[in-house]
Amino acid sequence: MGKKSSSLLIFFLLLQLSSKLRSDQHLPKSEVDALNTIAALLGLKQLRYSNDSCRNPLLADGIKCDYCGSTTCHVTNLTFPNQDLTGVIAQEVANLTYLKELDLSGNQLYGSIPVSLGNLSSLSILDLSFNYLIGPIPASLGSIQSLTRLYLFNNFLNDSIPQALGALRSLQILSLGQNRLSGRVPDELGNIATLEFLGLKENRLSGDLPKGLGKLSKLRSFYMSSNNLTGELPRSFSNLGNLRVFSLHGNYMSGHIPDFINSWTNLSTLRLMGNDFEGPLPNISTLIWLEDLWVSDLRNSTGLPFPQLSTSKNLYSLILRNCSISGQIPPYIGDLSSLTYL
Repeated sequence: MGKKSSSLLIFFLLLQLSSKLRSDQHLPKSEVDALNTIAALLGLKQLRYSNDSCRNPLLADGIKCDYCGSTTCHVTNLTFPNQDLTGVIAQEVANLTYLKELDLSGNQLYGSIPVSLGNLSSLSILDLSFNYLIGPIPASLGSIQSLTRLYLFNNFLNDSIPQALGALRSLQILSLGQNRLSGRVPDELGNIATLEFLGLKENRLSGDLPKGLGKLSKLRSFYMSSNNLTGELPRSFSNLGNLRVFSLHGNYMSGHIPDFINSWTNLSTLRLMGNDFEGPLPNISTLIWLEDLWVSDLRNSTGLPFPQLSTSKNLYSLILRNCSISGQIPPYIGDLSSLTYL
């Protein structure tokens, strides 16, 4: 027998062995029961799961299994985005203890987020955005140390942001915008050293911005617009050198716009309009990647010069409304070929 024939024989033997192993692998009863309860509460009554759902064609594309042993498999992904599902999120989701991703976004789910989701110790992605969920964000979510992305935006969630979320040591994205969250922004969020995206816009948050957020050295996007925030920008924010987006418009922030903004040299979006800031504008000529600059209603200012923007070649949106700027518009503005809104 030649080498080619031997290789083919080994391949088919391995294939047969793999098939035999899969035929002996079953879902645990607790996971089967959980899937059937979840399906029923989401209006998927036509779906019925059994312990051989991992080796047979699955009854829904949104479920993925991983084969963890010779006789047992487990559900690792439950993803049903944009399926027009109605109903509530079952407490029994917590029985899928190997779950790595739960995505029920873009549906019409109502009710509250089950506290039991905090028991999903392997969960990496939780996306419940664009639903009709109400009630508080469970503090128990702060115990999921494996969580890297948390999307809860565009619901009707209320109450305060749990301080416990500051314990999520692997979190990269925290998106809680467009809800009804109130109270202060927890200083504990500054403990999430891995955080790159912080989205809290369009809520009812109030009080000063916590100094602790200045510890988020990896933060790239900061969305805090359309809240009721007050006070000055903390000096600790000078450490946010990786920022690309800083959006704080539509609040009640006060004090001078700090000079340390010119150290955010990676910034592409700076939106400060609709606050109670005082002039003058700091020197922002170092922001060469700036595309979007919105500033308005600067208080206690008269005869301010036009900001130096000649180095911002990518600028496409510029709002300088009610800023007491005097003098002529610099000729270089006409040379900014990307500028579409002035």
